[in-house]
Amino acid sequence: VQQLNSATRDIEVLLARAARFQIAKRDAAKGEVRRLVSLLTQREREKEVLAKEVQVKDLKVQELTKALSAAENEITRLRGRGGVGQHIRNNMVLQYPEKRGA
Repeated sequence: VQQLNSATRDIEVLLARAARFQIAKRDAAKGEVRRLVSLLTQREREKEVLAKEVQVKDLKVQELTKALSAAENEITRLRGRGGVGQHIRNNMVLQYPEKRGA
């Protein structure tokens, strides 16, 4: 009877250890899941921030493209009227008639 009681206690101890081990494993898995969810959430936030930065840069590029286009249009307009250099020469002649022949 004593051997039976001892074997029963040994089995109970082993079952308790196995239960604690399973609980520890489950808790570790839960912790890992929480860590991964947190990491995923952080990555999503970083992605949103980067998307906003890209959007701002796209707007800046659009503004610069418009400004460049306007400058190119102005240069084309000035060239169509004799070119920038021609305007300077015309103004010189108007301001300094003695340079007309130069």
